Amino acid sequence: MEKERFIPDGWREVQLDSILIYEQPYLYIVKNEDYTNIGTPVLTAGKSFILGYTRESTNIYNQTPVIIFDDFTTDSKYVDFPFKVKSSAMKFLKCKDNSKNNLLLIFAHIQTLKNKEVGEHKRQWISEFGKKKVLLPTSLSEQQQIASILSAADSAIEQTETLIEKYKNIKKGLMQDLLNPKEGWKMMELESVANIVTGSTPSTQDSSNYGHDYLFVGPGDLGNDIFINKTEKNLSAKGFSLCRKIPKNSILYTCIGSTIGKCGISDCELATNQQINSVIPHKGIDYMYLFYILLSKTEKIKEMAGTQAVPLVNKSLFSQILVPIPDISEQQRIAEILSLVDEQIRRLESSLKKQREQKLGLMDDLLTGRVRVTKLLNN
Repeated sequence: MEKERFIPDGWREVQLDSILIYEQPYLYIVKNEDYTNIGTPVLTAGKSFILGYTRESTNIYNQTPVIIFDDFTTDSKYVDFPFKVKSSAMKFLKCKDNSKNNLLLIFAHIQTLKNKEVGEHKRQWISEFGKKKVLLPTSLSEQQQIASILSAADSAIEQTETLIEKYKNIKKGLMQDLLNPKEGWKMMELESVANIVTGSTPSTQDSSNYGHDYLFVGPGDLGNDIFINKTEKNLSAKGFSLCRKIPKNSILYTCIGSTIGKCGISDCELATNQQINSVIPHKGIDYMYLFYILLSKTEKIKEMAGTQAVPLVNKSLFSQILVPIPDISEQQRIAEILSLVDEQIRRLESSLKKQREQKLGLMDDLLTGRVRVTKLLNN
């Protein structure tokens, strides 16, 4: 038996299809999918959202704001500008009575419901989603205040996301400029500037090889943070004794499988599995500089792997990669500049994570009425 929901004073429980009407999208589907960079945006309710732009000037949806709802995945977007769509597999949702309900607040509820598991592949709005129930304040003013707070949280998140993208583009441009060989630089094979060590995996049949003493890096541990100081699996002292030891400040580079190119830097002595080649710089080679050089060559290294069933760049081929080497002071200067940009990206990503967590907390409090908006605003 379903647990009875607590309904705060001045709130009511409503079924979504009792407060929303839907419209089919057929009239507003774009005819020509050769998109341009200007014109009317063509939307999807999925992650990509804006697929492109069309110059078509007829049958543009402009009765906004509206929620576009993917009828199969239950993805949704709140849209407040004119648009066309690509697919018929969606519905346009609007309030039946704008004097009683705030569409942006209802959209916030729909976003929380989206986190629930979607069942079989069928049209979800009529069969399932429209029957879901949410809590709303009776007062339209209180609804609007809640929607305003959540909208402000969304704006802060979007601003941080924009800044992250800006700094990533700055980093990309700097890497192209700073790492491009200059007069006086030497082009050297990777094995001439570093020792290259392929990892191995202790027997998984012997559980005593695994424990909590030493990090054991696999491809899944790479690609998030630059410096690797935690791993999904760890080795015991016995397991570690069976592996090749990789010193601190080595570059760990995935060379087998679909994750070729994922890389990081060891933050302590550790071991890796056989999918990873560790690059241990020689004296006179800055490890951060070499990390950025290998990062810049990711696409070319992926091409070297070919189109075989299991992509592979073997140690011999990896060792022969040509890298541009300036003098050590120039290496350090370049590494310092790129590290500063990476540090700013890291700070922004940490801030973004906190903002998203804060928004989830706000939604949990405000959409249930557990915290009343008037009290929150007073605080």
